[in-house]
Amino acid sequence: MDAAETPVARPGKRAEKRRSMEEAVLEHAADMLRGGPEALTIAGLAQRLGVSVGGLYRYYPSKGAILVGLEKRAVASYASVQETLLATVEPRLRGRPGRVAALARLLTAARAYPEHAVRAPVEHRLMTQLLSVPEQLLADHEALTVEAELRPIIERNVTLFVDAVSAGALGPGDAVVRTFVLWAALQGADQFRKRDRLLPPALHSTALGAHMLDSLLLGWGAEPRELASAHRACAD
Repeated sequence: MDAAETPVARPGKRAEKRRSMEEAVLEHAADMLRGGPEALTIAGLAQRLGVSVGGLYRYYPSKGAILVGLEKRAVASYASVQETLLATVEPRLRGRPGRVAALARLLTAARAYPEHAVRAPVEHRLMTQLLSVPEQLLADHEALTVEAELRPIIERNVTLFVDAVSAGALGPGDAVVRTFVLWAALQGADQFRKRDRLLPPALHSTALGAHMLDSLLLGWGAEPRELASAHRACAD
């Protein structure tokens, strides 16, 4: 073997091994979190992976760093679902009145939340679990890292609200506040998912979320007939 080839091959193999190990850490950590945040321990995770605690710290220096890695992966999967749904609905909006199209985009963006639970259940469970527990699981600098990942999604939804007001589909209002109100509402409805098996379909979490979304949009000034047309546009 040419000696000149060796320095090129080794870093590539090391990087591949590191990426593989980092992914294994996240996979096992996600599985442990099924028992709640307290079920994830560094000692237990190291044992699962067959490495020492010190060896595990070579990849993630703390439990918080692991949670950040999981959250970033979950946020990326959610962003992908929302982008896909918005791209899919866009051709159906050609020729629709601007106000109807603006409402349809908001409905589609919101639908990404329950749809994420179907398409990426592990990532969705992690994202909502870490939002719903009352304890602060991340240090401020770790939480800010996750916020940076969320920012493009938040900005996209803020823009959709701004566009809806500009089109006359909604009355004036703070688009950032509306974005966070909608997110909180969807998160709240999502917490009822575990009750779906006990209740009739009209009371399932997705139905409650859809009813709540309509109530919010109507309260923010949407016209009932235009909202109904937006729903049909999404369903076509």
